[in-house]
Amino acid sequence: MKKIVSIVFALLVVFLPITANAAGAISADEQRILDSLNSGITTKEGQRFFFSATDIQQAENDLKANEYSAATVNTVVGHIEAAKQLAVDNSAGIQATSLENFLKQLPKNVQTQIRNHVLEASRALGLSVSSNGNITNSAGKKAFVPTTSSNPVIKTTGISLTSAVMTIASLVTLTVATGFMSKRKGASC
Repeated sequence: MKKIVSIVFALLVVFLPITANAAGAISADEQRILDSLNSGITTKEGQRFFFSATDIQQAENDLKANEYSAATVNTVVGHIEAAKQLAVDNSAGIQATSLENFLKQLPKNVQTQIRNHVLEASRALGLSVSSNGNITNSAGKKAFVPTTSSNPVIKTTGISLTSAVMTIASLVTLTVATGFMSKRKGASC
C-alpha cells in the first residue's frame, strides 16, 4: 500500500501542473502580430509613436479567443508592416503629439492606402470594418468593442475550475491514504 501511495503522489506531482488551462493561449506565430503592433512607428523626424495599450490588449484578447493559421498571420503582419512603412515613408516634416494626430497629418492618398491595409488585415482575420469604424466578426458581433467601465478589457489568466477540483480531490485522497497508512503502521508496532 505504501508503494501505491508513493506512486499516486509522484503522478500527482508530475501531472497536476500540466492541467493548467491552455484555452486562450497565443501561438508563437500569432505573437508576431502583437510584436508588430508593439514595435510602434519611428518617423523620419525621430518621433516614436505606439498603439494604445487598449488597442494592443483588444488584439491580444482576439488572438486568445481565436486560432489563426501561419498563412493568415503572415498576411496580417504583412499588411501591418506595409501600413507602418507607408506612414514612415511619408512622415517627413510632420510633428505630432500622438499616433492619431500623426496619422491625420499624412496626405489623404496615404491615409487611404493605410486604411486599405487595415481592411485587408481585418478580412484575413475574418473581420469586417464598417464605414463608421466598427469592427465586426463573421457572426455580425462587434469584435473590438471600445473599452469602457461597463465593458472592461479582460485578460484571461489562471487555471480551470476542473483542474482546481482535481487538485483538491487528489490532495484529500492522499491525506486520507497517508493517515490510513500511519494508523496501520502504528497498530502493527
